[in-house]
Amino acid sequence: MAFSRPSEWLLAEMRRADLELSLTAFGSSYTREANFSDNEWLGRLHNPLARTFVAMSADDIIASTTLSGPAASTAEDMRFLQEHTSKDACSRTDVAGVYHISGMHTRPESRGHGLGKALLEAALEDLAERLRSQGQQEDDAVSLVRADVFVANVAARALYSAAGFATTTEHEHEGSAWADQGRDGLSMWRRA
Repeated sequence: MAFSRPSEWLLAEMRRADLELSLTAFGSSYTREANFSDNEWLGRLHNPLARTFVAMSADDIIASTTLSGPAASTAEDMRFLQEHTSKDACSRTDVAGVYHISGMHTRPESRGHGLGKALLEAALEDLAERLRSQGQQEDDAVSLVRADVFVANVAARALYSAAGFATTTEHEHEGSAWADQGRDGLSMWRRA
C-alpha cells in the first residue's frame, strides 16, 4: 500500500526530519522510524482513535500534533485526578477515558510563532466538541488529556502548563524508548 494523499507523505517526511534534527526532543528515534514501511506509517495516520492536526504553509506541513484516545485510565491518571480535585468539588472521580497528545512537531524555521499553542488549542477544542456531541455532561465521569514530556524539554512543559496541564510527580518511563535513551520523563494532565 502506498501513500494515497500528498499530505500523508508530508507528515511522514516531517516526522522523520524532526527526529533527525531534534535528537533529544521526542520519545522515538530517527533510526527506528526511518525503517517504517508505508503500511506502518499509514496505520498510524489512519488510526480510528487518533486525529492529527496540522499547520500548513503554501505547500508544506510546518507543524503537527496528534490526539488519540480514549484509552483506559491508569493508576497515574487516577492519582492526578485525586490530587487535582478540590474538596468542595463533586467527589466523583471516575475517569471516562484518557486522551493523549503526542507527536507535537514544529519545523525549526517555524518555531516561536505560536503554532504549537494553536494546534494544541485546536485539538482540545475538537475533543471538547466530540465529548459534547456524545452527551458527556459536567457531572459525568471525567475525561482527561495527558501529555508525556521529557523533564529537560522546558519549551514543551511551558506550552502544556500554559494550556492548563499540571503534573503529579516526575517519573522515569521504564521499558520505553525514553528509558533506553536514559532520559527522565513526566506526565502532565488536564481535564478535557
